[in-house]
Amino acid sequence: MDKPYHEIKLEHLKNLRDMEYFCETHSEIYVWCEDKCGVAINKYLHLCDIKVAGFASETNERFVNAVVNKKSTARKLFPSSKVGVILSVYDMEQQKALYALASMGIKSKDVFLLQNDVKGMIELRMSTANQLRIGVQVIDYCNLNCKGCNKFSPVAKKDDGSLKDDFDEYARDIKRLAQLCTKDNFDELIFTGGEPTLNPFLVEYMRETRKNLQHVKLKLATNGIKLLSMNSDFWKTLLDCDVEILMTEYPINIDLNAIKKTINDYGIAVNYFRESGEKTTWKFPYDMKGKQSKMEFIYCWMWNHCAMMYKGRLYPCSPIPSIRILAEHFKHKLPSYKQFGINIYEADNAQQLLDFVASRSEFCKYCNLERRSVGHLWEISKKCESEWI
Repeated sequence: MDKPYHEIKLEHLKNLRDMEYFCETHSEIYVWCEDKCGVAINKYLHLCDIKVAGFASETNERFVNAVVNKKSTARKLFPSSKVGVILSVYDMEQQKALYALASMGIKSKDVFLLQNDVKGMIELRMSTANQLRIGVQVIDYCNLNCKGCNKFSPVAKKDDGSLKDDFDEYARDIKRLAQLCTKDNFDELIFTGGEPTLNPFLVEYMRETRKNLQHVKLKLATNGIKLLSMNSDFWKTLLDCDVEILMTEYPINIDLNAIKKTINDYGIAVNYFRESGEKTTWKFPYDMKGKQSKMEFIYCWMWNHCAMMYKGRLYPCSPIPSIRILAEHFKHKLPSYKQFGINIYEADNAQQLLDFVASRSEFCKYCNLERRSVGHLWEISKKCESEWI
């Protein structure tokens, strides 16, 4: 197999970090871009706590007048001497734009060139989802323990007797979600872990969820190890509650043909995830000091992809409520994971939840995207700190 490789082009991350420094060293930030991408760039910079003083482009009449007419007009657009202009245009337009800015007294050192690929990613990721996709971690530990698991299951504690209390709390939470959401703004809920089939209350989770959310797609993520030992009530519940199985195939000794036959015999919807060659995995390193750039989150595929609900709060990505497992096992001091979530009992409507999960989280500074890599040969965890940090 090929060697592991960086998931993200490092030059793109460097362009974002350079833009962060540029914004920090200029008191007023303006953006010159094509009109169609102005909204996306403004939203992105806002999420990064960077205030945009104004926009300019060739089709902006104020800007055209400022270029054509005398500098006093330009000063109305750029009133401060500490102005920085982020330039986001295609390569063929850059020289023309730089000349126009120079004619207004804007020096080249005060112009930042945003790479086209980075601009494209900003436009892509700033489109807000209009429906919630939520994962529910019904259990922390797992019977497979993959190296580098992004839920940290290999170092999670086994059942401490709290699973029944956890379900009771979930039952209250799912009723609250049902009060906030409708079929128009809540699309999918996925039961995850750890390995969800290890939770003795999994049937209750599925039935309680379907009772409150008749319109939502329900899915169960599993490694399949325990499926052949599940009782008929489990299979009947999957069918009655219309729950689709999401099964990842691993290079382990299980009777895959028997599993597929059982699923088919019960008439359960299923989606298998497999790789054509050797099974590979990723490495998502964490910076436990929280020193990462606030600009890089748009390159994280977990951001604004699938929110996680855990103990009355909604989190914008799956690792956040689980980071407590990693911190506790390896004795790292981190802020409480709760501060990175929104309390669903304090939200007034589903739009507040959608807006929250589409915002940059302060947790992002703990994710080291520069060291993130994929294409590692899958193997069982040795529970070493270096798998995650």
